[in-house]
Amino acid sequence: MSWFSKSESGSNVVTAGIYVRTDCPECGSAIIVSGLHSEIHCKACRSTTQIPRSFWSGLFFRLHGAIPSKNAVSLALGGAITSELPIYARFSPEHPSCIQCRSPLRLDLRPLGTEGPTPCNGCAFATPSFPAPPWLRQEYPDLQQFYAPIHVPPPPQTRTVSFACSDCGANLKLTDDTPRLVDCQYCGHTLFLPADLWHAMHPVQKRTPWWVAFVR
Repeated sequence: MSWFSKSESGSNVVTAGIYVRTDCPECGSAIIVSGLHSEIHCKACRSTTQIPRSFWSGLFFRLHGAIPSKNAVSLALGGAITSELPIYARFSPEHPSCIQCRSPLRLDLRPLGTEGPTPCNGCAFATPSFPAPPWLRQEYPDLQQFYAPIHVPPPPQTRTVSFACSDCGANLKLTDDTPRLVDCQYCGHTLFLPADLWHAMHPVQKRTPWWVAFVR
């Protein structure tokens, strides 16, 4: 797949998918960065961390260098370079797509430099889009537009899982709301739920793409 496509004006429009995560500076847990945000929230320790502009400057500097490649490009930057927050990113030459049906977005219906929903080519779902902020355009004048889908978590499930107490053998009933440290209601022994069971009930979140458009 090529990075470049022709717009109606004849200029080269470059679109790239961005997959980013970082680490919480308080507890070290992985945090998915799902768009051009000014802060991130850690689900593990519930802390909030500001994202400095140097984080984004380092990310888009590497993306500029990756654009000639026809393949996905991976990136890892240490926290010393990006003001404490490390960057683990992958850039992929891809067209912005709908998170509901995976069809391509109708970029022709959302002019570059404007803010609003970008419609999908296959369903009624729309993806929020906005122009690059002025401070970022000062560094990268060709950076024009972001497409950042809103990922709505699925509703909580009410399933029940059976698990045997390692001390008394009692059959414990676990739900998605059960903490990982759970007390047996029969013998009082405290159990630490094994990783396989815990992750099956609480799937680990993976990086999801958001997209950027350049004009070259």
